[in-house]
Amino acid sequence: MERELLHRRIRHTEGNDLLRWGYSPRGTFTTQEAYKIQSQDNIPNDPFWEKVWTSGIWPKVSTFLWLTRHRKILTWDNLRKRKIHGPSICPNCHSQEEMLQHLLSSCPLANLLWEKTSFRCQRKCRTSEDIIESLRSWHKNPFHSAILNHLWKIIPGLLIWTIWKERNKHIFKDQRTSTEILWERFCKNLEESLALKNWHQEDFPKQNNEKIIWENWNFCLQRGNLDFNSSRNPSNNHP
Repeated sequence: MERELLHRRIRHTEGNDLLRWGYSPRGTFTTQEAYKIQSQDNIPNDPFWEKVWTSGIWPKVSTFLWLTRHRKILTWDNLRKRKIHGPSICPNCHSQEEMLQHLLSSCPLANLLWEKTSFRCQRKCRTSEDIIESLRSWHKNPFHSAILNHLWKIIPGLLIWTIWKERNKHIFKDQRTSTEILWERFCKNLEESLALKNWHQEDFPKQNNEKIIWENWNFCLQRGNLDFNSSRNPSNNHP
């Protein structure tokens, strides 16, 4: 935006000076046109970040993913840039300074959640030491079955959202959740997000290796039309 404004040519005409927005025929500013200018920055297109808003997860999680991509979440290193001072220690482990990379990946709590997810999915979730780079390459690991593909798409957002919520719980409520309960909560959020869609027989895994992965998650989802508000059979542990 700043670059565009600096390179705008100023027209000289007779009469009184008028303040006009150069991108509109009427000369009036609109947020839509400003967004178009801002979107023209030379940022490489990335399939993962382009699909953040259409991945089927909660809007607040999509927003958090987007802020994470731009390294704008309010960890203590970013708060210091805003002249806000505090303990700057990671509230989830109390062992290192809280920065985005530490909080969402290398902190013992975050690392445990990532490792458990990798075990359930039978594939490595973090492909780089930089969590942003790992998220960027997420779309390169698709599954064959539609339901596992959707599960794979919503995992990163819900996982880092779980970490962030626990972090805020420590800071603002001085409360802690055991790792077992936190993992169960994360799995429940995944299951409920999957249950918001209607799944059919052909959407479930057909290959043996993917069937094993689906059984690892132990989700109770019905095939066919699904009424999310209806009670589910607790004895039906596998689809």
